[in-house]
Amino acid sequence: MELYSTQQVAEQTGVHYRTLMRWIEQGLVEPAVRGRRGRQTLLSKKAFREVAVLAKLRELLSLQQLRQALDALRAQGHNPLSTGDFAVVRDLRGERSLLKVCERGEVIELLAKHPGQLRLFPVFDIEAQITDTPPVETLSPHAD
Repeated sequence: MELYSTQQVAEQTGVHYRTLMRWIEQGLVEPAVRGRRGRQTLLSKKAFREVAVLAKLRELLSLQQLRQALDALRAQGHNPLSTGDFAVVRDLRGERSLLKVCERGEVIELLAKHPGQLRLFPVFDIEAQITDTPPVETLSPHAD
């Protein structure tokens, strides 16, 4: 297992060291090794990713919103930060919501009054579909 010092993680993610240690104390991030008697606290690669996600989300959301979102994910049985991608969206009134994109195109809407699960219908392969279809006819640029 690859382990990283809290100093390394703080430097790489731009999170202040004291903030990172507070997140660990509050249980937002689970260390692989807790520092005791001169030993330093070490984080796994998964925890490193979680800190990076928290840092990015913290730029866009209040700490209260972030805790609300993490609590909603935990209540649905999800490990909040170790997998999936996140998107922060703003509605026309300027209110922000957090979406977690899971596997199989599932999206969990967080920070809504009634958080729920949504379904994405990806349209990613449109360019490939067009590229793989041979043209019926090709016109020269100067044909009239």
